[in-house]
Amino acid sequence: MKIMWAFEPMGLTKQQISRMDEFLNRFAGDTGKVGIVHVEAEMFAGAADPHGISSYMLNQRDYKADVMKALGDAGVQSLPGGVHFVSIPFGSLSEAVHRVFELTKKQKADLIGLHSQGKKGLERWLLGSFAETFIHWSSTDLLLLNPKVKTTPDFTNVFFLDDFSDESKKHLLKVMDMADYLGTTLTVFHVPHYAYRGKLDAKNKWVQAYRKTVDERVELINDLAKAKKIPTEVILGNAQLSIVDEALRIARKKTDSLIVVAAKLGRFGALLGGSVTRQLLRRTTMPTYVIKAKTNAFKGVK
Repeated sequence: MKIMWAFEPMGLTKQQISRMDEFLNRFAGDTGKVGIVHVEAEMFAGAADPHGISSYMLNQRDYKADVMKALGDAGVQSLPGGVHFVSIPFGSLSEAVHRVFELTKKQKADLIGLHSQGKKGLERWLLGSFAETFIHWSSTDLLLLNPKVKTTPDFTNVFFLDDFSDESKKHLLKVMDMADYLGTTLTVFHVPHYAYRGKLDAKNKWVQAYRKTVDERVELINDLAKAKKIPTEVILGNAQLSIVDEALRIARKKTDSLIVVAAKLGRFGALLGGSVTRQLLRRTTMPTYVIKAKTNAFKGVK
């Protein structure tokens, strides 16, 4: 796999930087490449600056040296994908994300890695969320690490949130190939409608059809897992709890897991309200893989 790391060392410890490097290299494998892109917001002095400070004075920090020092201090030695620096006007979050995407496409990357600070409430609205903007706009898969992540890069389970839709069948195949590529077990988690287990009229045709659909999907997952020889467990959650609450409750029991979720929001999806992916990102400290690409970089790769 070819991976780009959207890297900003500010606020991160050496251990947190090193942890991301280890995660990305596990996905890259022996033949893959990890590269870095750093976006620097330049402050330009001019008519809007009442103090007349020169642009040189505002930008005299050698950010390239700072980035390389942060990587070196964290023990990140080899970057076969190179280190790329991009400058943008100060304060333009959307431009920063756009420029990273441009470079990612140019490099033909299969995955983008970045830290999620897990901002909430007023802080998120005032400062914006780099990771959430990535989720809305990206057409490339994302690996997000909260700085507080405790799961090690040697995780042994992939925990996939499956909505059992027709679209998610493609995601399921991709996740199975991912588990095979990484050499892990797989947990497929789904919260069925209350009708699946609830005390509803069993003679109701819709109830009968729904229960049959869920049972057939579980059977399909087990059959595919058996054919691919991937140790797999299907867990059906409690419909009386929210999807995210139930997912986190179960995932925490699988202490050594990577959470995988498919984001369905488009570029303007933030205007439409919450989503499982967004809620999960804001609340979990577990490493999270967000499926965005239609392609499957894990297929046929060992």
